[in-house]
Amino acid sequence: MGSSSQEVVYHHLVHIESHWTTQIQNQQQRNGSIMTVIGVILGFSGFSGAAEFDGQWGEPAATFFGIGLAALAVALLFGLASMWPAVGIKEHDWMKPDKTLKLGTRDSAYTYGHLASSLAGAIGDTHHRRTLIRRRAFMLVEIALTIGGLVALGISIWELLAPPA
Repeated sequence: MGSSSQEVVYHHLVHIESHWTTQIQNQQQRNGSIMTVIGVILGFSGFSGAAEFDGQWGEPAATFFGIGLAALAVALLFGLASMWPAVGIKEHDWMKPDKTLKLGTRDSAYTYGHLASSLAGAIGDTHHRRTLIRRRAFMLVEIALTIGGLVALGISIWELLAPPA
């Protein structure tokens, strides 16, 4: 006996929901990794720079160092903004065990049709695509600021190591 069209639609919708959820989770993990690296660089740079530039903040090396730290700090803020929860949460019938059990007493085509309709509504209410796009925009700014901060820190180190003129 073959699958009903409602069953096929339901299983496809489960696959779609799983795909979007996985994309959101993967993006969060990538951003968490980026923020960890920024935090470590910021921590080590801030500690070593405070000792190195004590009383020398007018020099170019110290200026680039300050710019680098500021860029990394702002990058962390963009990282935090991208992690802000934006996926909608709404309980639909397909998430309620008691409703699903009641549906199980009905005709399977009706059950799959009702569950598919509920799941389609849930997928629409979560706004996965919008969340992914918003997070990606914040992450691009975060990465650009990180690169800029690292370049400024590199120039600062270059200035420190350069022989006096």
